[in-house]
Amino acid sequence: FVYKAAQMIKILNVNNFTLKLYKARNKDELLSSLGKVFTTESYKTFKEVLIAIAEGKTYFEAEAVNKTLQGEPIDIFISITIPSEDAGFKNLLVSIFDITRLKKIEDALKESEEKFKITFDLAPVGIAHTSMEGKWLLANKNLCEIVGYTEDELRSLTFKDITHPDDLKKDLYALQQMLAGKTRTYFTEKRYIHKNGSIIYISLSVFLVKDPPGNPRYFIALIEDI
Repeated sequence: FVYKAAQMIKILNVNNFTLKLYKARNKDELLSSLGKVFTTESYKTFKEVLIAIAEGKTYFEAEAVNKTLQGEPIDIFISITIPSEDAGFKNLLVSIFDITRLKKIEDALKESEEKFKITFDLAPVGIAHTSMEGKWLLANKNLCEIVGYTEDELRSLTFKDITHPDDLKKDLYALQQMLAGKTRTYFTEKRYIHKNGSIIYISLSVFLVKDPPGNPRYFIALIEDI
């Protein structure tokens, strides 16, 4: 049944990021090759979407594994806005985030602290650990280069201190949602204020780390200069 329901889905449009993510030359190539994109796990995720619709939920999020058109596995995080039953479920907005690099970092952390440190220091994106209060606990070299502060200088600040005031409200709301257990992750584009006063546009991914009993410990943030 899940497989048959999946065949009823018609993708109306995709953005350029989606084409890049799946390494498709154009929209027609991607839409005609969806069989190459989906894995067995993809149908398990789709089953969860159907259950969410049946339960009357308005939002769905999950991690999944897809493939590029060349067969390379990619880790993704998807969020789906589900319309009301009155709207007939005609259109769904699906947001897809590439978390492949994050998963590799997490795997390195699980394997050993030493290998994690290497990955942390040499990662091509900014990585940081922040406390529940927003204080910087760890910051890698790439992040320091993006914002112009040394790691020691960042430790005397919070993320609020270098966030553009107009973007702060959105950040604080998203973190409250995570701490309340309503979401596990947060993705956005925002602005940092460089040490020299200039504005830096960044892509931000935030993940909440919990201890075995489920208590929040710290946030992991991935920062890319865009």
